[in-house]
Amino acid sequence: MCSQSRRGVGLREFARRHGVTLGAVQRAIRDGRLTVARDRRGRPRIGDAASAAREWARTTQSDRRPVNGASARQRGTYIATVTSLAKARLERQELENAQRRGQLVDGAAMRARMADAFLHCRTKLLAVAAKAKSRLPHLTQADVLAIDALVRETLEDLASKGVETR
Repeated sequence: MCSQSRRGVGLREFARRHGVTLGAVQRAIRDGRLTVARDRRGRPRIGDAASAAREWARTTQSDRRPVNGASARQRGTYIATVTSLAKARLERQELENAQRRGQLVDGAAMRARMADAFLHCRTKLLAVAAKAKSRLPHLTQADVLAIDALVRETLEDLASKGVETR
């Protein structure tokens, strides 16, 4: 301990003690926010760790001060990012598993099939009045027109209300 206080503290050690990167310490030195001494070889060293710590605290923005190795903002961002990535990986894995089990369908292809099915149903329903006339010859033209009007009214009602989804 005694020899270390004579020689000072290296920049990496100072950064580690304060939970910041070496680059942050080097920027503080470059910007004149932290005073350093040079050792015999000319390498920068923190001469007095206690006064350097006070200088660091005085010249570092409070919202960027480290908390357990990272600023609170950095930790929050990191945790949110890791959580988001984990959630995305889980969702992707669930989709891949469902696809392997054959539980997924192509949405565009399904919409096209449903549209074709609805069009086919509409066509068949519009033909009910004509079929009724051919199978029930006693129906008058007014009866056939009434059946046709009821079918069209029902189709219009269905089209205006849409299809309920869960």
